[in-house]
Amino acid sequence: MENRNLIFSGLRDACNTSFFFKNGDFTEIKPEYLLTVLVAKQFSDLKILDKYIVKLEDSTEDFASACVPNMTLKWETSKRHNSSRKGRIDVAVYNPKMGKNLNYPALFPIELKGINPAKQLVIDDLQRNLEYFLLEDEITGKSHLQISYFACIEEAKKYFHKGDESNFKNFIKKRYESWTINLKALANHHDLDLDIYVDEVMSQLYEKDMEIDKSEGNSINDFIDDWHYYVGVIVEIKTRHDSNFKQEGV
Repeated sequence: MENRNLIFSGLRDACNTSFFFKNGDFTEIKPEYLLTVLVAKQFSDLKILDKYIVKLEDSTEDFASACVPNMTLKWETSKRHNSSRKGRIDVAVYNPKMGKNLNYPALFPIELKGINPAKQLVIDDLQRNLEYFLLEDEITGKSHLQISYFACIEEAKKYFHKGDESNFKNFIKKRYESWTINLKALANHHDLDLDIYVDEVMSQLYEKDMEIDKSEGNSINDFIDDWHYYVGVIVEIKTRHDSNFKQEGV
C-alpha cells in the first residue's frame, strides 16, 4: 500500500504543478511530461532514500536482466534478458540493500501514461510488466520480481455534483476491469494477482443546492467553466506466494 500511496501522491503533484504552470487554467492541464519526474520523486524522499535506487527512462534490458538472480552459489552468472517489447521504462526501482558488485536486484517498474490513455497503450504496458514476472535464466533461476505498477489519470467529461464522486470512480474501475479481463486471466494462470485502484487526484465540484453569489458578477457558466474532476488509476500486478526476496513498501 505504501507504494500505491506514493504513486497517487505523484499523480496529485503532477496535476497541481501543471495547474500552476498553466496559470490556474484547469482546461490546459497536461501533466504527461511531469508524471515521470514527480512520481519518481516520491521514492527519492530523504526519509526513504536508503530503500530505493530510482532510475528514469531505464532500459528494459537492464531491468529485465535484474529481475533474475545475478549469480549462483557456484559464482555462475546470469545472461542478459529483455522484454519482447524493448524500450524504456518510465520509472525503474531497484533494491540497494541486496546488490552485489553494483548489480542491484529489480524491485518494481512503474509505467505511466497521461490523461485518458487509449486502451491499447494501457494493455501494451501491462503486458510488458507481466512479462518480467515470467523471466527465467537457465543458470541462475526464475524472476524474483514480486510487484509492478501502471498508473495514469482519467478526467471526467460529464458534469456531476459533489457527493457523486464514487459513481465516476466505479465507472473508471469497471472500464479498466473490462480492458484487463484477458490479462487478469493470464496473470491468474501464473499465480499472479492483477488489481485496479482508483482515487481522486484533483477536483472542483459543487453542491446540488449551491447558491450563486451574483453580487460579484458570477454566473452559473463561471462555475461550470471551473468544474473539473480527475482520478488516478493504478494497475498493480503482484505475486501470491511468499518469497525470501523481501521487497519494500508492497
